[in-house]
Amino acid sequence: MDSQKIASIKREFDAQFARHERREHPADFPVLPELPVARYTSAAFFELEKRHLWPKAWLIAGHVDELPEIGSFKLWERAGWPVILVRGKDGVIRAFFNSCRHRGGGLVREASGKARMLACKFHAWTYDLEGRLAFVPDEHEFPDLDRDAHALLPLRCETWGNLIFVNRDLAAPPLLDRLGKVVPELAHFDFDQRRVAAIIEYELPCNWKVVVDAFQESYHIDATHPQTVAPILDSRGSVIE
Repeated sequence: MDSQKIASIKREFDAQFARHERREHPADFPVLPELPVARYTSAAFFELEKRHLWPKAWLIAGHVDELPEIGSFKLWERAGWPVILVRGKDGVIRAFFNSCRHRGGGLVREASGKARMLACKFHAWTYDLEGRLAFVPDEHEFPDLDRDAHALLPLRCETWGNLIFVNRDLAAPPLLDRLGKVVPELAHFDFDQRRVAAIIEYELPCNWKVVVDAFQESYHIDATHPQTVAPILDSRGSVIE
């Protein structure tokens, strides 16, 4: 982050502290309507998100340490559809739907592993590590089979440092374009040098937006984290850009 940006943020800190002391609402901030509760509870609204939001978003699917060798694979199902991440013979990490192009059978069942080829467990149609259809049992029974047209269906797969992202939308903007200012402003974290020490998962019984909402505001800090975060982070000067 450059010095001008840092100075700008510090000036905004001071402005927010002064506004809090005057107990004034931000003059240029509109009064917003309350959100309908159904945005957090409606199954129908959640289905709309799954149909129109997540398939067009760049989502973190893993870390390159999880695919250390040629043939290393990982089964990723966090977005509602099973996806294989696999490192090809060229060293490139790719993402494919875990679905054979013949009858949709699963190619891998283990959470992770290593394979020379990806073979369907239903009829043994087999694909190479780059997703090309390489072997069909009794192929003479499929006249005029176009192997190229029956390759595994890919997802966009790109990395930022050692983090692996996938996107179901093949027309989506490149990952780094989507991340925008995040890339230079977080460059000091050296994501290309970060290694996996442990993977810990938490399952929260709530709508995903509840978690995002909490991380995007500091209003809760004094009440929720009085012994941990509150002593080192003054929520009155919170600045979000």
